Amino acid sequence: MLYFINKNFNILSKKNKGEIFFLLGIFLLPAAFPLGSLFLLISLIISFFKNSRKFLNDRSNYPVFLAIGIILISTINTSLINIPEELINYQKSSVWLNLFNWIPILLGYLGFQDYLNSNEQKINFAKYLIAGTVPVIVSCFVQYNFYFKDHISILNGLLIWFMKTPAEGSAVSGLFSNPNYLVSWLIICLPFSLLLIKVSKKNSNQIILFIISVLFTAFLILTNSRNGFLGLIVVIISFFGIKRFLLFILPIASLSYLTNLLLMKIANLYFFKWFLSNEIVTKIINSTFDFQTNSRIQIWESAISFINEKPFLGWGASTFPYLHQYYSKTFSPPLWFEDAQHSHNIFLEMAHNFGLPFSLLISISILFLISKVLLNLKKSNNYEEYLISKLWITSTLGIILIHLTDMTYYDGKISLLICILFAGLKSSLGLEKSAISNIKND
Repeated sequence: MLYFINKNFNILSKKNKGEIFFLLGIFLLPAAFPLGSLFLLISLIISFFKNSRKFLNDRSNYPVFLAIGIILISTINTSLINIPEELINYQKSSVWLNLFNWIPILLGYLGFQDYLNSNEQKINFAKYLIAGTVPVIVSCFVQYNFYFKDHISILNGLLIWFMKTPAEGSAVSGLFSNPNYLVSWLIICLPFSLLLIKVSKKNSNQIILFIISVLFTAFLILTNSRNGFLGLIVVIISFFGIKRFLLFILPIASLSYLTNLLLMKIANLYFFKWFLSNEIVTKIINSTFDFQTNSRIQIWESAISFINEKPFLGWGASTFPYLHQYYSKTFSPPLWFEDAQHSHNIFLEMAHNFGLPFSLLISISILFLISKVLLNLKKSNNYEEYLISKLWITSTLGIILIHLTDMTYYDGKISLLICILFAGLKSSLGLEKSAISNIKND
């Protein structure tokens, strides 16, 4: 870690103050969130002072300003003007405080673009992100191999690592409070470690990065998360290509199938019995196919019922768990109640909080941005630029996939990283345009 900082000191000294704070914020974000977020906030303020006129003149930023306007109108309406009867006893301050989960992220999408405008800046971002994630891997290793009774607290609670040893059969979570948060972080980081392997020119660096990538993959598997497995498949397919993936998987799957048949013949179906009795396999099968008792389905039904009642301006941020419990006995037919802190789907969450127009605005903007980057990706004649964009969008698609069935967005580390991912996608459009124009001029 110290070697990395010393080696990159000269890089930082040559950059503007905003970019220095940005890279330091990325480095400290996972292990020291308060310090990392503070540095990112400083870099964001510097960016806005420097580029405020540019942000206002860029028409592609108008959906962001409109989205912030909808958030404020929805919050004022819900907490001050048309207070729903169900929320009369609810603390309105929570609705306003939870705007910090949304408005700063939208502003970050605008401001962080200034630090991701070139291939060099994006590679530097990847370097500091992976270096900053090393403590996450260390925490996973320590948690998995040693006993911790409680979390680790430093500086009177300013820095907290949730290192409590999980119960037997539970998943590893590292310094995060939940295994799903670890999954989201590693799914975002894995494509960037693969990117650095590709662009690194030293064999020693490639070996270190390869080991880090293997550890990312190992701890993803150890989380026992379906989202982790799905995200890993997305990354593998994107990195190796669908043809290589199929050529690798099909022979292994066929060999496994034939081996299982042989084992069942020899062992009188003992292998098959073990397979069905395995705890992890049973959990996956039951949660995948038993839709009547699947908690996700019930939570989504709950969210959709609230959205139907207030489709235009929503109920306000942070209100879903309160309303979900309030209406737990009103569904017809009656459903087994599952306590939930969010709707387990980012698009349903946005619609519940601020209305369908807000959710559609953000969703369409995301689809438009991704489709445009993918279209420009096919036109790129620069291999490094192509590789960066490809793995950047892989990371983005991986985290979107996770948010179709979960909401790790509410962890500040992850939401900040998400807005930086989208900022990088947006800045790559300008980069690709300039590259194409340079090719035409040549």
